[in-house]
Amino acid sequence: MAFFTKSPDIDVKQLIRENDSRLNELSLLVQRIHGNKALYYLGKGFDYIIEYVCYLLGIASVGFVFIMNSVFPFHILGEIMSKQVLRENIANSSDLNIFDFAVKGLVIVIGVLFVLLGIMKNRLRSKKQMIQDLGKVLKSNESYFFGLKKELDIKLAALESDSNELNKLEAKSFPQEL
Repeated sequence: MAFFTKSPDIDVKQLIRENDSRLNELSLLVQRIHGNKALYYLGKGFDYIIEYVCYLLGIASVGFVFIMNSVFPFHILGEIMSKQVLRENIANSSDLNIFDFAVKGLVIVIGVLFVLLGIMKNRLRSKKQMIQDLGKVLKSNESYFFGLKKELDIKLAALESDSNELNKLEAKSFPQEL
């Protein structure tokens, strides 16, 4: 980095300008992270609600398998499976058993997918929280570097004024010959 180089041709003013531009980028990033606290907390609450709804839907889907024979569209499959007369009219009853297990398996898979969706929402919420925590750290770093920038500007102004006074003294002390 430019901070650790010791070459004499470094322009201090250019270095300060570059650092100012980086500090401005950092402040814009901090502003975007800490943009609107109300929207952040509203989104956080919405994430909690969606996560728990996904968990509940997953559990309900698995529980639905046990009562699906009494619910309207699925009770027809239950009647076909329980009545021997209907099973005898179908050419291959093993296909009917496979179809019954496939329907129940699909409902269980839907439940598992809802649980996985809830887990993914949980991870997303924790990443958002980590970004907010990072924003707090960046905000403290930003305030530290703004303070450091002010001190450097003051010291640079003092050095420039001291060097101007020293140049004036040198010009008076050493008259130039014609």
